[in-house]
Amino acid sequence: MATITQTAGKCVSDWLKGFDLNKAYSNKTVQLNQGEDLGTGTVLGMVTATGLWEILDPVAGDGSENAAGILWDDANATGVAATLTSGVGTSQLVFTSNQIGLAGNEISVALVDPAGNSQALAVSESLNAITVSLETDGGGTIVSTADEVKAALDGDATIAALISTTSGGTGVVVADAQTNLTGGVDYASDNDASAITNGIGVLLIESELVWPSGISAVQQAAAVVQLEALGFKFMEGI
Repeated sequence: MATITQTAGKCVSDWLKGFDLNKAYSNKTVQLNQGEDLGTGTVLGMVTATGLWEILDPVAGDGSENAAGILWDDANATGVAATLTSGVGTSQLVFTSNQIGLAGNEISVALVDPAGNSQALAVSESLNAITVSLETDGGGTIVSTADEVKAALDGDATIAALISTTSGGTGVVVADAQTNLTGGVDYASDNDASAITNGIGVLLIESELVWPSGISAVQQAAAVVQLEALGFKFMEGI
């Protein structure tokens, strides 16, 4: 998927030079793929297997490599992953849900002082509750570093499927109570978007359309031909 964020300040009149009311052009409601955050004038393709639309991806091979329409209005189908931060500086650990949305808020993490001497670092998970029992030295002092905790969490397949862990470095971790990740937001409900898919009678300014980052001149020219086959006409703006 070749996602791109909305282009600030762009409006329909930037890319739409004109249209003929007597022609057969039409807007239709399309459903954007999850994660797409697109601006007006974005050149769209459709994933054949799902019927979901996204920004044109010339190398996709799933149908979205074919230019199939132009997005009329800005549309956002993104979500937010839940996170939890423990500690600061080189002792900091940031846990991020691998699943976008509210479900990530159900995951919790505890950094536990085992209250014993010479305890080994251990991790476990039950019903989305992740427990890290920190390593201690012979005197019962916690010695696990953020890097070591990250390595242990990443090394557990079940936990690694739930969260991604970022480490601040080699600082010793501080015990922290069982705490839920927060901030997870489901994909936006406005993934239904308006697009022109029948371009008969529509005159476009090619240079003002929103193209995927890194598209080559050859790929863009091929996409223009595909749009022309849908009835769109092109001219350069002033």
